[in-house]
Amino acid sequence: MDNLNIISFEKKSPLQSSFFSVLSQTDYNVIKLKDSRLIQRLTSDQTDVNVFVFDDPSTCSQHIRQIATEIIKRNCLSTNLCLSYTLPVTNCDTFFSHFDDLLFWPFEQQELDLRIKRYRSRHKQYNSIFERKVFDDFASLNLIGRSPVFTRMLALIRRIAQYDAPVLIEGETGTGKENVARSIHHLSDRRNHNFVPLNCGAIQDNLFESELFGHEKGAFTDAKTRQEGLVSIANNGTLFLDEVDCLSPKAQVALLRFLQTKEYRPVGCSRTCTSNLRIVAATNADLLNNISHHLFREDLYFRLNVLNINLPALRERTIDIPIIAKKLLSDYSRQYGLSPRKLSKESINTLMKQPWPGNIRELENVILRACLLSDDPVINIALDQQHMQEFEDLSKLAHQEGTAELKFQEAKSIVIQNFEQDYLSKILNITDGNITKAAVIAGKERRAIGKLIKKYNMDTRCFTSKPSEI
Repeated sequence: MDNLNIISFEKKSPLQSSFFSVLSQTDYNVIKLKDSRLIQRLTSDQTDVNVFVFDDPSTCSQHIRQIATEIIKRNCLSTNLCLSYTLPVTNCDTFFSHFDDLLFWPFEQQELDLRIKRYRSRHKQYNSIFERKVFDDFASLNLIGRSPVFTRMLALIRRIAQYDAPVLIEGETGTGKENVARSIHHLSDRRNHNFVPLNCGAIQDNLFESELFGHEKGAFTDAKTRQEGLVSIANNGTLFLDEVDCLSPKAQVALLRFLQTKEYRPVGCSRTCTSNLRIVAATNADLLNNISHHLFREDLYFRLNVLNINLPALRERTIDIPIIAKKLLSDYSRQYGLSPRKLSKESINTLMKQPWPGNIRELENVILRACLLSDDPVINIALDQQHMQEFEDLSKLAHQEGTAELKFQEAKSIVIQNFEQDYLSKILNITDGNITKAAVIAGKERRAIGKLIKKYNMDTRCFTSKPSEI
C-alpha cells in the first residue's frame, strides 16, 4: 500500500515489539524515522493515511512532537491515526488534538484493518470532491484540462504560489502563460493586491524605465504630468513581465538592479523608492540559447528563474482538447447571445488530429470562427477546414519575388501590404462581405477593418454575389 504509512519514532519499545509482529503479516509500509530524508519526504508527499506509533506520548521529546505535528500539517488531506501504549494525560491533550483518531494497545488486527479501510474510503470520497473543486477553481482562471501532464502542472502552480520567490514561465506561444501567472497571483497571499501585466515586447527601449519606475513632470519632452510606475502600482502584488526575452540590454540592466535591491528611482526624481512585489516573467524563447548568443544576461536569467514552470504544448495533451473546445464553444455561444451548440464527434476527432502550432490561442480562433459561422445546433468543424486552410502559412508572402533587392523597410512594407490585402479578401470571402463578422474573425475592431477596406479600395459587395458556404 503505497498510500498508507506506519510511522514509528521509538527505537525499541514494548508496543513496537508487539505491534510490529502484527504488522509483519500485512503489506503496510512501515517507516522508522531515523533518517532526516524520510522526514523531509513525509512532510512533502501526500498519503491517504498516516499511522503514528508512540509508547507513551507524555514522554515524547518536544522535537518528536514537532516532527509529528509538521507531518500532519503538511499532509492536510490525509487521515492521521495515533497508536499508543498508554492513555493520553493532561499535558499531552493539545498534542493529541492534532490527530483524527486514537487507538490504544491492545487491539486486534481486524480493528486496525477496519479503521484503515474506513479512512481510505472517506479519503477517496473527499479527494473526489476536492479534485472537482481544484479543477473548477483553475477553470475559472481559464486553465482547463485533466491530462496527467496538465494535472501535474496545476499541482506545481499551487505549490509555487505559496512561496514568495520570482517565477519564470516558459512555453510556446499561445499556451496560456498569462493565465498561469494570474493563477499564481490568485492562489498567493498577494491575491488582494494588484496583478500588473507588462508586455516587454511592446515597450520602446527609451520608455522602459519610465513605464516601469514612473516619471516626474518635465522629466523628458513628453512628460507633461507625473506618472506612477508599474512597480509602484504592483506594490504588495504581482508584476507580470511577458515576453521578457524582448528586453534590450539597457532594460535588462535596469530590471536586474531593481530585482537585486527592490529599490528604484522614477525618471527625473532623486528620491529612492522601494516596492514589495513578486516578479513573474514569461517567455516563448530559449533563454539559455539567447544567453549563449549574448542576447540575454545570465545573471538576470538566474534572478528570474528561481522557480520554473514549463507549459506543455497543446499537442502534448490532446486528451484535453475536447474539454477545452466544449468550454470555449459554451462561452462563445453565451457571449454572443447564440443558442447552445455542440461539437460533432467528427469535429472532436478533427481537432485532436491538428498539430496546433498556435496552441490554445489557435484553438480559440477556430472554435470562435465555427461558432459564429454555423447556424447548426451540432457544429461540424470538418466543414470549416476549408476556411482553416485559407489562413495557412501566410508567412510565405515574405518569400515573394522582388523583395530581396530592396531595403528592409521597403521590403517589409510590400510584404505587409500584400498580406493585408490577401487576408482581407479571405475573411470577407468567408463572411460574404459582412464587416462585423470579419472583424470578429480578425480579432480587430470593426472600424479598423473598415479603414483597411478603404485603404485598398475594396468593395464588400464583390464578396456577396457567391452562394453561402456556411
